[in-house]
Amino acid sequence: VSALESNNGNLATKRGIHEGSSTEEVIAAYGDSALKSTFGDLTLYEYDIPREGGTNYRIRFATNNANKVEYISMREVPKDSGAQVKYEVDERETADAAARTLYRFHRCITNHQLHDAYACLSPDFQNEMRYDGWASGFKNTVRSSVSNVHSVSVAIDKVVLSYILTAIDNPGGTTHFYGTATIIRTNNGWKIDEIENHQR
Repeated sequence: VSALESNNGNLATKRGIHEGSSTEEVIAAYGDSALKSTFGDLTLYEYDIPREGGTNYRIRFATNNANKVEYISMREVPKDSGAQVKYEVDERETADAAARTLYRFHRCITNHQLHDAYACLSPDFQNEMRYDGWASGFKNTVRSSVSNVHSVSVAIDKVVLSYILTAIDNPGGTTHFYGTATIIRTNNGWKIDEIENHQR
């Protein structure tokens, strides 16, 4: 394992920071020496944790415009980072940003926040199906979650992800699918442009 990332508020660091914590709480817990940068509409606060060998651990708190932690990640980084490493990190950031849209989409479905889930779809995808007809397909849904999310291809404005979808319906029980999602960068952030699910 070379990297970890949160996708809900249940995970917290040893110093008590979790998704939803404020920027002020992050700085109070970890200090004001963060490596600070921006990615899209997120502000990133990163702290290096020394370790033996040729790498450090870097913990990241990504905060949104409301100054709340949107996600936490930790990864290995070389102690002497060069241009090639920066490119690889940028590619990972792009894939991670797209994956967060996929996680948000299914979390909203599980929480029956279907208007929010529908807003995760691109305008072209929305034009293919009216909201009422689309939403009716989830009337029996108890839970919708994805796991084993991997990037198939990564470009500056389009990411293709593969995943396993677990859908629980009542009635209907539990069904597992192999899925792929094409997620594109729009003026309103990353949006799901295409979904293909095949039952396992």
